[in-house]
Amino acid sequence: MTPALNTEKIGYYLKDLVDDAKKFIDSDETMIMVSALTIMSSILGNRVHTYSGTRSKLYPNIWSLIIAKSGLGTKSTTLNMVEKMTTQAVLGYYATIYKNEMAEYKKLPKNEKNEKAPPRMRQLLSGQGSTFQGIIKSLQNSKYGMIAIYDEARELLRKLNKDVENKASLTSLYDKDYYGKDLVGAHGNGISVNINKPFLSILAATNPDWLHDEIKTADYTSGFFNRFIILDINIYAKLKAFKETKKQNFEKFQKSSLEIIKYLDKVHSVENPLTLDTALIEAMYSDWFDEKLRQYEDSEDHIRSFLLRQLSGALKYALIIQVYDYFYLGKDINTLKTLEIKYMEIGIYLAELFMKHIEAHIEKMNLDDGEFEALKDKNSIENIANKIYNYLHKRIDDDFIRSDLCNNIRNLKASNFDEAMEHAMKKYPCITYDKSVSGRNFHIYHILSENLQPKEREEFFSYIEAQEEDPENMDISGLFED
Repeated sequence: MTPALNTEKIGYYLKDLVDDAKKFIDSDETMIMVSALTIMSSILGNRVHTYSGTRSKLYPNIWSLIIAKSGLGTKSTTLNMVEKMTTQAVLGYYATIYKNEMAEYKKLPKNEKNEKAPPRMRQLLSGQGSTFQGIIKSLQNSKYGMIAIYDEARELLRKLNKDVENKASLTSLYDKDYYGKDLVGAHGNGISVNINKPFLSILAATNPDWLHDEIKTADYTSGFFNRFIILDINIYAKLKAFKETKKQNFEKFQKSSLEIIKYLDKVHSVENPLTLDTALIEAMYSDWFDEKLRQYEDSEDHIRSFLLRQLSGALKYALIIQVYDYFYLGKDINTLKTLEIKYMEIGIYLAELFMKHIEAHIEKMNLDDGEFEALKDKNSIENIANKIYNYLHKRIDDDFIRSDLCNNIRNLKASNFDEAMEHAMKKYPCITYDKSVSGRNFHIYHILSENLQPKEREEFFSYIEAQEEDPENMDISGLFED
């Protein structure tokens, strides 16, 4: 049994938002809170950051997956209301900017119009039908970041599991400072995309029966699902009809989001972000971090992979909620310099709460240890992914189709190809593919020498020389950033 949300421990803005939402929808409080927190993260975007425990820049993007029965769980109603509470004023502000810019554009002489691109509406939301390619194109037009909201995520999961290369690329968007690639797959059209500090939050909901149909055990170990907060809601909502006599008035919540956007527009940029230092909370966070590692040291690998995301997630939650509370309470923004201990306590509380929900979900899924242990044996996906990399790298700049690789790489088969290739492309970003120019339904896989930095090439060949005895099975993942 997962614990109930303690709204006294989530900051002023979130507490009041949950309380107001509950007047109109009797949804699970944790679902309301997670939906709001995820959308709030996209308001901050890539113009706000703090630091991780390794002193790397940590941006506040959040990926959340809500699982509840259709209809009775009120997933869509909750997402729609929380979106309205947090973003409506911001979307109106963006529409006004676009209207004014378009009016000025129309006044230009014809020759100047031909030399200048027409204005684009700033994007914050990427809608239900977005494919991976659609998300990337939207990110190009939203340099400060955006959120993809799926009130039914089944189709997204299905598409990603059929398009493993783009699934790996989506996974990498979670914590990459730069995205540069030719769009591939359905409707990709080979468009070249370059995005500095891509920022994507995801808020997705689905039915538990559909989730069972679309996920694979490997999703829990490959790095895809462990990026998500997972809420598996078992309590059915009690529907309300005209129980609240007052009309909805969410202006105070919308105002905070709008004030944050206007402040960031005026003072900060991607290159000059609002940065909250960690000096006040480092000792506290470090002690908690060590405690959690000890607590989970005997847990399964897939549980620990979720834990590691929540350990850094605690800093994100603290950052988002502190910034929002400063604006919501009317505090002096000029004093917003460092993460405060009381907000670190909130971040820690939420990270521990989310871990309890994640563990309950995995237990409910009944994925027995044997399935996870099977991934660790000598023919594991991890091992096969290494073999794919080694095979392609020894034949750099050569092209191979699926059958070539299955015929020449031991233990790589049609049945595990998609899973192994997805893992290989995530672990070794230099692996790429092109759709066949003939239009046939297969892809050409390769490592192009131009994809490798000089240092990478030098390190690789030095390593090869030192490990000639067994090059096929060696793991060279340490040569490249994860």
